[in-house]
Amino acid sequence: MRNYVPFRTIADSLAAGREIEFSSHGKAYSITNSGGYWHFCCDTDGALLETLCPFSDRRALLARVAELRIEGVPLPRIFDTGDYDPSSLYIL
Repeated sequence: MRNYVPFRTIADSLAAGREIEFSSHGKAYSITNSGGYWHFCCDTDGALLETLCPFSDRRALLARVAELRIEGVPLPRIFDTGDYDPSSLYIL
C-alpha cells in the first residue's frame, strides 16, 4: 500500500497559505492563489474550474475546498482514501 497524505494535512497546508498540486482520475489539478484570490484549476485542461475566495479568507477557503468534487467524488474523500497519485502531490 502506498503512503498518502490525508485531507487534514491538505487543509492545514492551505490554511497556512500554501498551494497544492496533485493528480486524480487521470488529470492534474491545483489550488493556487493569484491576483488576491484562491483558484481551483484543472492543469491538464488549462482550465480555471472555480475562483474559491479572497486570499485572506482562509475560513472560506477551507469550507469551499471541503465541498470541491472531482468527477462527483468529494476532495476530502479523494485524499483520505488515497484516490490520487501520491507521487504527484506537491505542497508549495
